Amino acid sequence: MFREINHTRTEAIIDLVRTLPEREQKIIVKTLSSPKPKKGRKNGSAKTEQDVLDSIKRGLEEIKESKRTGKPMKTLDEFLNEI
Repeated sequence: MFREINHTRTEAIIDLVRTLPEREQKIIVKTLSSPKPKKGRKNGSAKTEQDVLDSIKRGLEEIKESKRTGKPMKTLDEFLNEI
């Protein structure tokens, strides 16, 4: 059933593209058929690790600031609602 739905959607998209002017059809074909730049696995992992480390650092700085100023920290519920 899923394949039928997916196939039907694909056909609908193809029909929609066929109704566009030829110039726009060529642009779509060119965009879809152009090779995508490959991302290195290490770069993606390293960036993610660095993002995590930066987030931890910011969190620790917030804790230190809260202790220094006496400003109350957010509750877990407030934090989760923020996300």
